[in-house]
Parts: sequence; C-alpha cells; structure tokens
Amino acid sequence: MSIVMSTRPLRSISAALCVLAAALSAAACSKPESDSSAVRVLGTPVVNRSTAVPVNAVPAHVVDALTMFSDGAVFAVRNDGTSALWEKGGPREVIRNADVTFAATNSAGTLLFSRDDRVYRRTSLTGDDIVVADGRYRAGAISLDGSVIALVASDGNPLEIRRDGSQVPELSITSERFDIRSVALSGDGSRVAAASGSYSDELGHRTQIEVWDTKTGGRVFATRIGGRTLHGVWRVVLSDDGGALAADTQTAGSGGVTVWQLPSGSPAIEVSGLDTYWVRGVSLSGDAGHVATGDESGHVNVWQVSDSTLVFEGRMDQVVNAVSLSPDASRIAIALWDSTIAVAATNAKTAAAASCGVLR
Repeated sequence: MSIVMSTRPLRSISAALCVLAAALSAAACSKPESDSSAVRVLGTPVVNRSTAVPVNAVPAHVVDALTMFSDGAVFAVRNDGTSALWEKGGPREVIRNADVTFAATNSAGTLLFSRDDRVYRRTSLTGDDIVVADGRYRAGAISLDGSVIALVASDGNPLEIRRDGSQVPELSITSERFDIRSVALSGDGSRVAAASGSYSDELGHRTQIEVWDTKTGGRVFATRIGGRTLHGVWRVVLSDDGGALAADTQTAGSGGVTVWQLPSGSPAIEVSGLDTYWVRGVSLSGDAGHVATGDESGHVNVWQVSDSTLVFEGRMDQVVNAVSLSPDASRIAIALWDSTIAVAATNAKTAAAASCGVLR
C-alpha cells in the first residue's frame, strides 16, 4: 500500500517547549498540559537552528544516533563520538573521548564504540571496556544482550559478525555491489541489515539494502538496485525479532519510509510524498507495530504499520536528525539540529507526564 500523507493537524507538537538546562534539575518541571502537545527538551542548544542543511555536513555537537529505552531513559550519541544517558535525575555522560560510538542497547549501559583504532564493548555504565576488534570501522551494531556484534570495515566492506566477545570474526560478509554505509542488527542478533550505495553525476544514487542471517551468512532479502524509491539511505532499522526492516525512501524529490516483512520482502507499509527532501531519522517500536520518521524540514510522524494510520504528527522549528520510539511506542525522542533532544508523548493518555522536566 502506498499512501501520500496530507498536512492535516493531528496530535501535533506545539511551539511552547519546556526547555531544560543541561543540569536537568528534578525541580525544573513544568505544569502538566491537558493535551498531547506537551514536549520537553533535554540539553542546552550549542549550534544554530538554521534549516539550510548541507547533506553530509553534520556539526560535531548534533546528536546523530538516539535510543529510547523501556524505562524512559534516552541514550544520545553526538557526531563527535560523545555519548550521554538521560534518565530520572538528569544526564550522565557515558563516553567523551570515543572516535565513534556505534550503538547502545539498554539503559544499563551495554554499548559499542571505537577509540584509537580499537573497538570496545562495554556491558554497564561503570563496567570495563572489553576489546572486541582491532582496526578502523565505519559502522557498527550490537544485539540487545550484547552477545552479537556487527562491524563494517573502514572502506565499506566486508561486514564482520562477532559473537560472545570474540575478537575473531565468525562471519565475513561482502555486500553484492557497493560499499556499506550503515548497518543494523535485530534485537535478538539473528539478522543483520546493511545499506550500501554509490553516487555519480552520470548515474545518480544507486542504493541497495540487504539482510543476512548472522549464523549462516545466507542472504535473507535484498532490494532491487536502481529502484525508484531508494536514492541514498540515511537509516536502516531491524525489529527486535528480525521479522521487519524499515528504511527511509525517496520518490521524485520527496521523502518517505517503507517497512518490509521478512523474509518475504513484502511491504507492510509504504509512505511517500512527505513534505521534505530527506528523511533523516527512522525508528520501529519493539514489536514493529509502529514506525516513526523525522526529517530535515522538521516533521515528526508516527504510523501504525498494520493499517497505515498516522497516529502522531509534529512540526519542529528546525531540522530533525534522528528519532527513537520507546519500545511500546507511547513516547518518542527527537534529536534536533541545535543539539537538544525533544521528548513527546504520542497519545493523549501519557501527554501530561511527558511535560515534566525529568525522564520517568
């Protein structure tokens, strides 16, 4: 099903934001709102809010990856490799001197990062950093329990699968045609997805998304090269059980999102015609029942996958660089171009709690 969304107002984000200082004092809590327009913002703006955004020039302090956990905590990774965890009581800086923080899987602090040509796995906020790979890697992902790791070599191939902390790759997978740009693991570690591509003035964007089984290396799914909707992909996302794949799309200069069922490859939902050129953020709920997008025009949307219903629609006053749904899809975290993070409820029932200045 292909749908073109209208601009009718639904549950929208209002311009009145509850702005918090970086300390995020527990006392800094606004009066609860009566509707779902309530939003709170984490952090202090450090860059200009300009909406004139170079495609490949993300400022160092902009949050480039975002994860919202079931307990309400939000893990954010800036483009300079610094990461922090916002939770009840305020933020905690997790990593400052990483070259890249690839992924985090839970608010206990299981995460994957690189520093000085080594990749480390950390299993808790105060735990030891365990070396899992030597060398430079451009992308990485980690399963929910931290046992399965996917790493993409610095030149885009191969994609390596490591298991149970081993420094020796269990599998080495090469993308069919192009260099890999981004990678995602299913929560259970059973499947890995990668977006690969190239660009030339003559051929334009040529992009492919592939999914493999992490135990056998067998390819589960692949999109058609040169398809009309894949013109460079910002994000690929797999569901916790590996049964669904989501990615941003583009048709005739307008952004969109598609969720495919795996292994059949049948589209569960296709959204096109969004009022933006690039969708920069994509997120699935834990059961893949909802998909969210954030784009460079400031739009934030959440759809129910089963019937393509738009259940949440918001408009920020600046670029949205990443989004993350809570596992139950009741809340959404939104990474903004001025380096702050907005958090909003996606339904009226939880909106009052969402206006408070402390994550719950």
